[in-house]
Amino acid sequence: MNDPRPKIREAAREAHKVKFPHYEHNMTKKGLTAFLLELFIHSNIRHEQGDNVTVNMLMTMDDTGLVRRIDHDKSADESKTEVTCIEEIKNDMRFHKS
Repeated sequence: MNDPRPKIREAAREAHKVKFPHYEHNMTKKGLTAFLLELFIHSNIRHEQGDNVTVNMLMTMDDTGLVRRIDHDKSADESKTEVTCIEEIKNDMRFHKS
C-alpha cells in the first residue's frame, strides 16, 4: 500500500479490502470516545433498610473521572455533590423518605 507505483498501490489497497472488509469501520469505532455520561434517575426504590424511597437526581461523569450528583428533591445548598472516586459516591448516597 505504500508502493510509489500507482497500479501496485491500488492493487494492494484492493487486496487489503478483500482480506479485511471491516477495517475502515473498526478504525472509525476505535476513534470514538465518550466525554460525558449523564444519567437521570427518577424512580421509587427499596433502600438497604427496607424502606421505599423516591430518587430524583442527575448523575454525570466526565472523561476526567469527576462524578457529579444533583439531587432535585433537596434544597439548592445541599443538592450538589462532586467527587472524583466512584467509591466515595457509593458511601455518600443519602436517600430520603417520600
